[in-house]
Order: sequence, then C-alpha cells, then structure tokens
Amino acid sequence: MSINWTLHGSRQRHNNVWSQLYQHIEGWTAAWADNNGFHLETMPTAPPNTTHLWAWTAGQWLRARLDTPHWWVAVLTTEPFTTVDDWATQTIDQVDIIPVLHWPSKSGRTGQYRGPENILGTTDTIQLLPHRATTTPFIGKTASLPTELRTLAGV
Repeated sequence: MSINWTLHGSRQRHNNVWSQLYQHIEGWTAAWADNNGFHLETMPTAPPNTTHLWAWTAGQWLRARLDTPHWWVAVLTTEPFTTVDDWATQTIDQVDIIPVLHWPSKSGRTGQYRGPENILGTTDTIQLLPHRATTTPFIGKTASLPTELRTLAGV
C-alpha cells in the first residue's frame, strides 16, 4: 500500500491574516498550552498567546509556530488540502507514526497541570515525523489516521 504524503508550508504570516488560515481549518481539533493551562478544543479564531499549536482532522495535521506578531504553519496531509497564497508544497516519501505516552495522572509529575480532564494517561495520541533533513513532529489522535495507516502503524 502506498500513502501519498504532502507537506505544505505557509512561510511567515502576520497575525492579521490568521483568518485566511482559519477558513481552511475551522472545526479542526487544536492543542496548545498558555498561562491558563493546556487547551484541547476547536481551532481558535485568533492566534492564541502561545509559541506552538498543533491541530488535526482526518488525514491532515498542522503545526504552528507563533511568535507575535507573526506565525508560520506546516500542514502534513494524506488528503487534498487547499493552500493560501504562496505556500510551499513538498512530497514526503515516508512518515513515522509513533504513539505518545502521557504521564499517568497520579505519577506526581504533573502537579501543576491545568487543562481538560482525562488527558493524562490517554493512549490515543500520536506523533507523525516526516523523513526530511529538517522537520518537527506533528501531533494528532489515532482517529485522525486513515484506517489503513492505523493498521500498518499498529495503533
């Protein structure tokens, strides 16, 4: 079986054009941490006060770097994705899919945890790592993988 992976990159954008990104990923699940704790909710309509944000939907995963007043986004896809303006696009030959192991809720390592209940100790979070010279992981849930990838990855 062959999976067609594509990596899309936004280049630097200003916060005032976040809406251009949002219109393409509205409704995706997003995760980020800020001074109010850990967030796991739908994609925010404005850039949150954080440095990194991950978001996902079926067959598509996003990683954002936020450095006020700018942001950069990369989107890894197995599905068609409509890009905005002058995004760069690259075909990726291989992506490793790795389960993420959260600390157990009673381990004592997360005494300051503030965020949604039932996150610690979950086993359905994955990391996707494209094979390229420079890359960072994408984060998602097992359910965001196409069925054939779940079987191959053993998750």
